[in-house]
Amino acid sequence: GRITFAVAATGEVDRHYGVFQTLGERFVMIRWGRPSGIDAALVAMNQDCKARAKELREAVHKLIGGLSTQEPPLSSKMQYSIAALAEFTVWARTHIDRSGSAKEIEYVPEPEAPTRLAQQLAQLAKGSALVMERSKVGDDDYSLVKRVAFDCISTPRRRLLEALISGEKGTGAASTLFYAGQELEALELLSGGALSAFARGLLTKAGVL
Repeated sequence: GRITFAVAATGEVDRHYGVFQTLGERFVMIRWGRPSGIDAALVAMNQDCKARAKELREAVHKLIGGLSTQEPPLSSKMQYSIAALAEFTVWARTHIDRSGSAKEIEYVPEPEAPTRLAQQLAQLAKGSALVMERSKVGDDDYSLVKRVAFDCISTPRRRLLEALISGEKGTGAASTLFYAGQELEALELLSGGALSAFARGLLTKAGVL
């Protein structure tokens, strides 16, 4: 059997990647930005919680009830892109244990197989197309898939990878970026501070580069 559920968490979740790896990766992530300061606070203070819950419940029922029973097809080209993206992601999110105050890398584990993640991303692509009433999976659906795939990577690594892909400077504490780069080098995704040939090959096949 299979149970699907959603869980909300803070950024603290990035500190527990080792647990996810030990138990076997099961979750995909999508990260949301912080609500804008004062405006968000004013909305929260003046909201009608009961009315909000009722509106949300009705909207979800309307959405689910109106979905087509026809599964949007996924082209062979799109399947190949998702497979390459999943392969890149499982390498990039592999947890590396560090020891002591010096934070030395103890060992580099073998990445998980991309099979489960590829299935999850494929279902996400189809679900996106279904909700948007598209007859087949398209580029907009794949954009969502790419976002989720990168959101599955811990924040420091993700920011560094996105910066290297876009040709910009990584953001965050220098020490954090250093450790992220060191780990990505150990995982063969970086070489000399740049994307490795291995990483570039996967990202090109995935349509990211």
